[in-house]
Amino acid sequence: MIPKIICTAIAILLLPALLAAQWDESSYEEIKDLNTDLDAYMSYARTTYDPADRQYLSNVAVQNIYKQKAIWRSAEKKNQLINDILSESLVKFIFVNYYLDNPNWVDWGFWNLETFYPSYTAYIDTSTDKTYGECMSFLKENWLASFAKCNSFNELVPAKKLEDNWISVSIRQGIHSNDDMYLIKCAEDYINHWMSEHREWFTFFLPRGQYQLGDEQGWIFPKEFDAAVDSAQFIYFTPNYSFDFIPVAQVFANDGITYDTLSPTEFELVRINEGRLAEFDSLEFGRYEFRVKPPYKIVDKYPNKLIIPKEAFGEDYMDKESTMFNKHAYDKVTVGNRQQLIYTKIERVVQPALTELDDDKD
Repeated sequence: MIPKIICTAIAILLLPALLAAQWDESSYEEIKDLNTDLDAYMSYARTTYDPADRQYLSNVAVQNIYKQKAIWRSAEKKNQLINDILSESLVKFIFVNYYLDNPNWVDWGFWNLETFYPSYTAYIDTSTDKTYGECMSFLKENWLASFAKCNSFNELVPAKKLEDNWISVSIRQGIHSNDDMYLIKCAEDYINHWMSEHREWFTFFLPRGQYQLGDEQGWIFPKEFDAAVDSAQFIYFTPNYSFDFIPVAQVFANDGITYDTLSPTEFELVRINEGRLAEFDSLEFGRYEFRVKPPYKIVDKYPNKLIIPKEAFGEDYMDKESTMFNKHAYDKVTVGNRQQLIYTKIERVVQPALTELDDDKD
């Protein structure tokens, strides 16, 4: 028999844990109820093939998992039980969207699970006697890999311009099946979900093909892109604004006096993370870099230029609107209606000539 005094001591030691468990119990029960709803969604997702019903069910599942995450965040003290039940819900959410053929939310589920509770994938699924990681490996390594993964970035588009502004994905060429059209619609829903939250970057999935992104209000510059399985390109959401300009690379001597100006064939202007401009007739709003080849080198403090249309954004755009880039890494250039010069400073690097002594050393 355990002495009474020891029992009392044990009770005192366990009291904080018991209180914490009781405090979290209501949140745990709420998440558990929502977790059970996901079982019903999985069952229905296996049997429904109507595109409208499938999109509706996916949206309901999204609302469900967002509510679970909100409940979990609001719990000031979290125990293992509440972490486990939310992790299990994320696994169920992944499978709901797998049965609905919605790779975008499957990928989102993987990202959340791996960020929130990565060790949960080692838990055993009692229905299969496999780990959750083993159960989901096919989805991640094979199924998701069969779609084109598109990386996208909201490049400086003010949040107010994204509200109530539907972004569409249109096919540039080719004939797509009904299944493909369903996947494209799912991608549209996903893109608009993320853009409405004003996120900087996200990925989305499409059937392989050639597409164009646009928006109802004509604010975002229409983007044509190829969706390929192995593509590493970034698709930039950029304000629909372009202007005429003349890029110039001015050559400076050591004393700082300009003595030459390179022609556009002697330097490159590169849109950051996209590629070199082939023509200089007009410039799209965004971030650019001047590049030169030896014997020249750039001596500007900022070879990268953030080029902004003055009429649309004003002089204070960098300070008021955008938190999406390092403000100290770019030279801000504001451009008006008329053609203007955009330039960078470079200098000629003269290599010392070899002396006879140097030649003898060889």
